[in-house]
Order: sequence, then C-alpha cells, then structure tokens
Amino acid sequence: MNLNKIELKIRKILLQQLPYYDTSIIATHGKFNNLIDVELPSKFSLTNLPSLCDVNVFSLNSAQDGNANPNTNLDFSLIRSNYYSPHSFNEIKQKIYDPYRTFSVIHNNLRSLQRNFENFHTHVLIELDFEFDIIGISETKITKANEPLSNVHLDRYNFEYVPTPLASGGVCLNIKSNFNYSVIKQTYTRAFQALWIEIHVPKKKNIICGIVYRQHNSPENFLEYFNNEVLDKNRFEICQVTF
Repeated sequence: MNLNKIELKIRKILLQQLPYYDTSIIATHGKFNNLIDVELPSKFSLTNLPSLCDVNVFSLNSAQDGNANPNTNLDFSLIRSNYYSPHSFNEIKQKIYDPYRTFSVIHNNLRSLQRNFENFHTHVLIELDFEFDIIGISETKITKANEPLSNVHLDRYNFEYVPTPLASGGVCLNIKSNFNYSVIKQTYTRAFQALWIEIHVPKKKNIICGIVYRQHNSPENFLEYFNNEVLDKNRFEICQVTF
C-alpha cells in the first residue's frame, strides 16, 4: 500500500469519529451537513467541514400547525455545524483571544457528571488548554439522592447546579473564581431544569449567563417558561444561553 492510500485510510478513519458521519437525515434532529465525499478527504475537510445554512434556534420552538414540539419542527431543517480540532481551536484562540476583552463560554451535554467528568476534563479541557470563563454542563444527572458528588469540581472555579427530579437532566455552571456573581434563579421541574447567574462587571454592563435542559416531555411548559421569563429584554441586555 503506497503512502497516499495510507493517508487516505487514516483520514477516513478520522472522519468516521465525527458525530452523524454517515447519516444524512436524523428523524428528530434534522439534517446535518457532515456528509463529505470520503474518497477525497483532506486536512481542510477535517477542520472546515462545509456549512449549508444557519438556523434560528428560537424558531425551533415556535408552534407550527399547532405543534409546539421543537423536535418535530426540526425534522426538515438544516443545521450549521462546524468542527474544530484542538489544533485549529488553538490557532483561532491565538488570533482572537484577549483576556481583557474576551468572554469565553463552553457547553457540553455530559450524560452524567459523576461518570464522565474525568474524560471531559482530560479530553476536552486539558487538550484545549484554555481556561474558559464559564463551563456549562447539561444532563449532569445530579439528583437529590446522589448529592453531594465527589471529584467533579474544577480548580479555580466556583460550582453552581440545579438537580433533576428524573433519571436524566440536571444542569451546572463552573464560574471562574475571580468573578463576582450572584445566582438569579434556579428552576427545578419535571419539564426542564434551569440555572441563571449574573456576573457583576465593574463600570460595564453585567453579564447574564444561563443553562437550560429541556426534558423530552411537556414542551409547552418549557415554551411558556422561555417566552415569559427568559426573553425579558429589559433585564437580559447581555445574555448567553446554552441548551
């Protein structure tokens, strides 16, 4: 096997590691743009997968023909999804990061904080080698029954969370310890869990950050909460929301 064929095989294996690599339509998660001609992969393809279009996330929760379920509304939508390797992430970081002007946020749906925290810490945070200002984690699976958790706290971060009453769900935020912040609201229902904080910035506008996990039941309850409480523009002048 010559060198070109070996490189082609390695690149194909790398591409196969990406989510939804071989899927063109996912019944409840729309169409993803990850389909690349695997016969012609390249380094450029790996770090700059094509983006077909943008989608307004708020429109996904809009009722269509009386249907308020965002999963159904997303069936025939295209989603912009860019992939970055740790190398390409660091290239971008060097170009745009300014510790005095940049506010950084990362979100991950971890599917059990206790079980997957070590992998997340090693393969995401350490590999990216970057201290995000806010680290949001959804589907922590923290419940009243399994409190307190052990070995899930990050050095130089404060930890705030909202548990879940169900088997899935739960959210948490890791906030850099140099921030002066207050918890605005914690919501704990069977339909969703939400956590909101306000970071107090001297001589500037405060920054409000929120993380919300919507359960797969009662989308109407989530929509009512989102429309009535989250989209309060008089208060949330600067707002970062992760789902």
